[in-house]
Amino acid sequence: MSRTIRYVCLGALLILCAHSQTNIQLSLDSFDQVWRTINEKHFDPNLNGIDWNAAREELRPKVAASTSKEKARKHTEALLAKLGHSHVGITPAEAYRDLDAPRLDGQSGLKFEIIGGDAILANTAHAGAVIREVNGRRVRERIARATTPTLKRLAVRNMLGGLPGETLELLLEDDQGKVASHKVELTKPTSRLAQFGHLPAIPLDFHFEQLGSQSGYVRISSFFDPEALQDLFKQATTACNKCRGIIIDLRDNPGGIGALATAVTGWFIDKSVTLGTLYLRQTKLQLIANPRPEPFLGKVAVLINSGSASTAEFLAAGLQDIHRAKVFGQTSAGMALPSAIEKLPTGDGFQYTTADYITAGGIHIEGLGVVPDVLIEPTRQQLTKQMDPALTAARTWIEAKE
Repeated sequence: MSRTIRYVCLGALLILCAHSQTNIQLSLDSFDQVWRTINEKHFDPNLNGIDWNAAREELRPKVAASTSKEKARKHTEALLAKLGHSHVGITPAEAYRDLDAPRLDGQSGLKFEIIGGDAILANTAHAGAVIREVNGRRVRERIARATTPTLKRLAVRNMLGGLPGETLELLLEDDQGKVASHKVELTKPTSRLAQFGHLPAIPLDFHFEQLGSQSGYVRISSFFDPEALQDLFKQATTACNKCRGIIIDLRDNPGGIGALATAVTGWFIDKSVTLGTLYLRQTKLQLIANPRPEPFLGKVAVLINSGSASTAEFLAAGLQDIHRAKVFGQTSAGMALPSAIEKLPTGDGFQYTTADYITAGGIHIEGLGVVPDVLIEPTRQQLTKQMDPALTAARTWIEAKE
């Protein structure tokens, strides 16, 4: 080997070593930032009884000894896993960039329910069909690996995502056992995108319609854009001023700005109420809702499922606790802790909880979820007929003469 080649190889090796050392230091700096943030800002100063110093001594050396950023990240995630909370975790820089790119917001338009370990289509001409595979990936296996109803739902939703213009090939089994392939082209989002803090852009879907002469129906995809929400409920309550009731659909709503739960409640009360209490590190904050000048005081029904989380749970639990609404559907996600997101030196996103939430009735819904007044688990037969049993039950209750 010539001297020149040896120098080139040595130079390349030195560059690789320097790059590796830089990545290790960034991972260590990120681990330290995560440990310090939880130590200083977590709402429980006792950290659920965890010896936080011992956790650092256990895991930091493993970060230092890691041979890749990915392996180092796993040790930081292991640190956070000791807390056992929702809204706590690391989003890899690569995935964070992907989430932030509007080009990844391809929409299939498909709705589904998880029944008996299968994903069942709930709309289109194939309603009631079991989704066996998506682009050759077995859906039932993904569902089985997920540990909670919420994660099962997210696993399927992620399989049905991708780039606008991409085609998903679905292997569907109808209610007669016949299996056939069906292609779906992902489209660009039709809804606006909201940007909040370090969160990726989030599609907004606010919809109102009247269901006959007695019921109004409002669907909220997420709790962002206060001005748009105000316009939505002003439209709904004005149009429905003679309705018997309004249905608020929070199914698959992942949450958003917590204070908007009180803002929405204001449209349905005639006196100030408390929806619950947030317990922060050194203080507590009551979620107080104040009435609008012309609130709607008819019946209120709320629809939830295992995809309803965070602010959606604040609203559903709050209205339920003050006996202002009847809740229909499936138990919610039980992911109710307020959180913040910041960037780490590695470029990863770090989400951590900032407060605990207890409902006005003294219920701690983190990990448990909001339990509906009327629990409704849809059947495959209902989905085949494109029925929406939760919506039907809510509308029947509202329109019943009492």
